[in-house]
Amino acid sequence: MVDGTPALKLSGVDGKDEYTLYVATEGKPYLLKVVQKSGGGKPEALTLSDFDKPVKAGPPTGDILNLDRAPR
Repeated sequence: MVDGTPALKLSGVDGKDEYTLYVATEGKPYLLKVVQKSGGGKPEALTLSDFDKPVKAGPPTGDILNLDRAPR
């Protein structure tokens, strides 16, 4: 369960990294949480929420780098 939402726990290993994913089992199958543990270090977690809610965004401010025009 993640923040009151029933979830399916999926675990896997990629090299020295261990991953645990939590996917909602009620409603839409959203990815609710990701936990990564690298090489015996402290686990890091990312919890996702506010699905289907609009994101307030505005135009960028300050200097803008156009990668299509950047020197190579």
